[in-house]
Amino acid sequence: MQSKSVNKTKFIILLVFLFSLMLLTVSFVSAANVTVNNTWTIDDIQNLVDGNQINGETLNEGDDLLLSEGNYTWNKGLHINKTYNIKASGKVRIIGSGINLTKPTNQTTIGDFGLHITANYVNVTGISIEGFYYGISIDSSSNVRLTSNNIHDNRRGVNAIGTNIIIENNTILDNAREGTNLNGESITIRGNVISGNGYEAIHGHAKNSVISNNTIQNNRFVAVDFHYHTEDPTSGDNVTFENNIISNNRGGVYLNVNNAKIINNQIYDNGGKGIVIKAGGSYVATNNTISNNRIYNNAGNGIEVNYEGNTISNNDISRDTILDNVYGIYITVNNVNVTGSSIKGFYYGISINNSSNIRLSSNNIHNNRRGVNSIGTNILIEYNQLINNLREGINFNGESVTLNGNIISGNGFEGIHGHAKNSVISGNILQNNGFGAPNYGLFPAVDLHGHNADANNMTFINNIVNNNGAGVYISISNAKITNNQIYNNLGEGIIIGVYSTYPSTGNIVNNNRIYNNIGNGIEVRDNGNTISSNDIFYNSKTGIVISSNASNTQITGNFIHNNAIYGIENIGASNKIINNKINDNTATAIKNTGSKAQITDNTINGVKQVINKPKTKADLSIAKVKRSGNNYIVTIKNNGKTKSSATKIRIYFKIGKKIHYKIATVKAINPGKSVNVIVKFYKYSAHKKYTKTVQVNYNKKAIESNYKNNSKKIKL
Repeated sequence: MQSKSVNKTKFIILLVFLFSLMLLTVSFVSAANVTVNNTWTIDDIQNLVDGNQINGETLNEGDDLLLSEGNYTWNKGLHINKTYNIKASGKVRIIGSGINLTKPTNQTTIGDFGLHITANYVNVTGISIEGFYYGISIDSSSNVRLTSNNIHDNRRGVNAIGTNIIIENNTILDNAREGTNLNGESITIRGNVISGNGYEAIHGHAKNSVISNNTIQNNRFVAVDFHYHTEDPTSGDNVTFENNIISNNRGGVYLNVNNAKIINNQIYDNGGKGIVIKAGGSYVATNNTISNNRIYNNAGNGIEVNYEGNTISNNDISRDTILDNVYGIYITVNNVNVTGSSIKGFYYGISINNSSNIRLSSNNIHNNRRGVNSIGTNILIEYNQLINNLREGINFNGESVTLNGNIISGNGFEGIHGHAKNSVISGNILQNNGFGAPNYGLFPAVDLHGHNADANNMTFINNIVNNNGAGVYISISNAKITNNQIYNNLGEGIIIGVYSTYPSTGNIVNNNRIYNNIGNGIEVRDNGNTISSNDIFYNSKTGIVISSNASNTQITGNFIHNNAIYGIENIGASNKIINNKINDNTATAIKNTGSKAQITDNTINGVKQVINKPKTKADLSIAKVKRSGNNYIVTIKNNGKTKSSATKIRIYFKIGKKIHYKIATVKAINPGKSVNVIVKFYKYSAHKKYTKTVQVNYNKKAIESNYKNNSKKIKL
């Protein structure tokens, strides 16, 4: 029994071996090569491909169809409806003859396409194809691979409809329309040279696809126009564009898709824009990522974003020369992040246009005409370097803008300029701005103003402002300027109310260190502001100046010392200077020429500790004139608040060009008092018919606040 069992086992093993050998033999047989040459007609080759025996040859599915070296002139294309490997054996050139390349697409037939593939698992390798409506047409197929072909001078190079298609290492040149047109899913285009085509190099929609390592140049439309099919908004999703070289096309990469990744490409010298998200129409184009690209010397915007929810990071975007209205990054929508990018050589490095929820972070924005131009709300600009721009580092307009932690340096105009209510400017370093603008003079580091817009309730806190044309200029209301260091600027440290056309009231300036500025430490030019608890020292002019236009200003709790002129100069009315510590200023500690000032409880320890009281003046007028014989009795009143000094009175009349006059002395008159002065005049009959002029203080020996009421005409 055991022997029979052993023999049975051996027999089963032998059967398995023989069956395996048979399968292996079949496998080798199915991978046969069939070779044709250019003496075969297109009809012969088509019959062979259709499965018929031609010239003793039969082509089975999975076989290699080898085209011998030579030129193949066909009056119609080859329809590949089975799984084959189509390969060149040597240099093979397929030339379309008599194919109408201009007729509408809906009038084409299979014969108009050089290779028309309708089967799956087809490979085409090493063939040159020219003169067809489509060089290669893939029609609803999968797992097709086109490798190392030269597809040129067709109406369209490759028209691919299908899934899992690979187009790699081909040269796709000088086709009248698109180099490649795609429709499907999971299409890979890699390592190709796509150049000189009349339309786009790559056009269409194919989700979950990869376009990588291609050289795309000299195409007469944009290099890449990728969009979803309007009937299926997901048909262009999840595409990756990576490591491509895109140059000298009409434009770069234009996308109307979602969830795309555009990474590590070089996009340069194109005649239009580098990258555009939502290039037109009613497409949705969101959640796209543009990162680590080098985008330079394009004629249009470097990157343009026209749909919300996209991210731009770590790109190098530049131009060698600045063109008018060409922007590094141009944003027209909401919810866009721009991080880690270098942007150079544009009209505006980044332009934000009526957008909201935009974040610019850790970018290097330099050597543009203007660094950032922002119009919008809820804009966050943080940790960027804005350096050496010809005009402003940042210009902004809108609401709820936050500028935080930026380095803003070497810009020709202001480092920060603009107006946006409810905004915060904090933790920035502003230095060496305001010097590089020929024919414009010096500019401050910061210029915040109304500009016919509501720009109130701004906070400027914890900034360092040094070595600029001037410090901080504001012409807004209800701002808070606190905990800043403002020093070594060539102009004033702070001016409130620079532009008289914009109200500048209710501002609070406190807890700042303001020192070594060439101008005044703080200058106040509008009403109702508070300056408190600041350390103001070593400025080349006065510590705090309250101008004649400023009233109801409160100067409290400041330490004002070692300034080159006054500690405080008050020219305005009804201002309060209370509880300040004022030491060692070169001239008067407090110079006051304003009216109704309240100056109390200040501690003055410097050399000159004089408080100059407001100067008041006399005001003489002629109250009444009466005649007594040949004399005149003139009543003169002092309407001023100071006793007048002695002066003269004159009465005169004219006969022809000759003036006849008499003069009398007017003694000093106390404020509010009157005196009568007798002027002995000519015989009354000699001047009766003439008008006389009575003038008090005609020689202005007495100082008055008003000289206009010093004369009166009489005919007495």
